[in-house]
Amino acid sequence: MRLGQNPAKQKPVLPSYGKHRIILPVYLPSSEAYFERAGEVLQISLVSLFASVGTKAAITLIVNGEAERLRPFLDDCLKDGSVDQIVWNKLNRGKVDSVVAALRGCYEEFITVSDSDVYFKMGWIEATKAIFYAFPEAGMVSALPVPNIAWYCTSATVLGAAMRGELKRRSVVSESDLDRFANSVGTPGLFKESERRRQLVVVRNGGIACVGASHMQFTLRKCVVNRIPKEASNTALDGRVDRRWLDEPVDRCGLWRLSTTAAFVEHMGNVPERARREDPAPATGVSPQNGYRPPVWPLVSRLPWGMRKVAARALRRAMGS
Repeated sequence: MRLGQNPAKQKPVLPSYGKHRIILPVYLPSSEAYFERAGEVLQISLVSLFASVGTKAAITLIVNGEAERLRPFLDDCLKDGSVDQIVWNKLNRGKVDSVVAALRGCYEEFITVSDSDVYFKMGWIEATKAIFYAFPEAGMVSALPVPNIAWYCTSATVLGAAMRGELKRRSVVSESDLDRFANSVGTPGLFKESERRRQLVVVRNGGIACVGASHMQFTLRKCVVNRIPKEASNTALDGRVDRRWLDEPVDRCGLWRLSTTAAFVEHMGNVPERARREDPAPATGVSPQNGYRPPVWPLVSRLPWGMRKVAARALRRAMGS
């Protein structure tokens, strides 16, 4: 039985979606000592995110399992408009499955995915936009340069850039950025001397980007989501799962994986630090005010993925990497 008229019919048109959404999966089990201070880390991460983003993007938090100790803080973030959406999962669905489920429900053209222990510096979103604008072939852009993954799931990137004469080796990433990241993951010797000395980059009209993108923090084009496997991974945390569901789809569809030349985000880990974090210089070569551009599909995207991977390995040997 229905009484009266549904008031929603009087305003059938709802506010339009923006162009950019940010997704953070959150996991804070109180029973595990490793996560004892994870709540503090998350609060630092979110405060830095709010300060650096402002109204430039909508934010979605996905809470996996218990997080009662932070519910008041998260509820306040929703009430004051800092966060657009909070998804509470009763069970831990893992990073990949919870993120992919949210990705499929996004209407925004660009979607940032980040771990919840990431510190965001001012300018990261502008630097990301600058790379998408300078290199419209980009399907994924990270605000953190990690030189040792330059050849990881980047067959379309290296072949496409090499065909255009844009694949170079340059010294563009500072030693301090490399040291901070290596120390934050507990592996001071993470980067080889050759990776510290020069990085694999693409160069075009004065714009420069590092080859490769970290799945710790990245921005993805919506068009890539359709290439993500349809089935669930049913895995909490596994590098092989990250590769198949998050990293490979960009390369499979023929788009580029790039990163900024400076660390606009930092990995904090499970212990908050009070070290002063300086914001990096603005991205060079392109004005971030130019905004995003539609994707440009490079010629190599027409080649079968398996053939591209073989060709990329041959190119790597030819370059002595």
